[in-house]
Amino acid sequence: IGTGLALPFLLLIWLVRRAFYVIQKPSGALFSSSLYAISLAIGFWILKPVSITAVFPLMGVASFVGAALMLVFGGLVETKASNFFDLREQFFSQIHYGKPLFIAAFLYTAGSQFQVFVTGSLVSVASAGIWRALQNFALPIMQVVTAVSVLILPVLSTEFGRGDFPSMRRKGFLFMAV
Repeated sequence: IGTGLALPFLLLIWLVRRAFYVIQKPSGALFSSSLYAISLAIGFWILKPVSITAVFPLMGVASFVGAALMLVFGGLVETKASNFFDLREQFFSQIHYGKPLFIAAFLYTAGSQFQVFVTGSLVSVASAGIWRALQNFALPIMQVVTAVSVLILPVLSTEFGRGDFPSMRRKGFLFMAV
């Protein structure tokens, strides 16, 4: 239960850190991680958790402290009442934005896992295991491409925001060449 309650807050600190990278302020990401680490250390010192189940809620609280302080004081969220956005408009905007991501995630899963299920149902479970073992040679390459794309995304977003499409295109081609 502690893990389930803490997980959204752990993901929140990751989201806040990534937001600072997108706006090209890595010092904000460093500061939010430092706040998280300090909050976690103070929590360990005060509570001295005796079991692993007590650690997850503590991590969730420390993540919330680090993320909330950086959202407000880091300049990512305006605190004036007139600057708050319409939640319904934001919700539908996020759904509109997330449709291609959902389709891409589905296609990625279908491309990497579908063959295993089909092989297991049509041939045998042992053959599906062999196929999955063979896929282990290609999976690290896919992970490297994913990791490098996370690094290049803020750079391409910045170029897009500036309207510098030739530079964005050149950097995109360089990324694909790597």
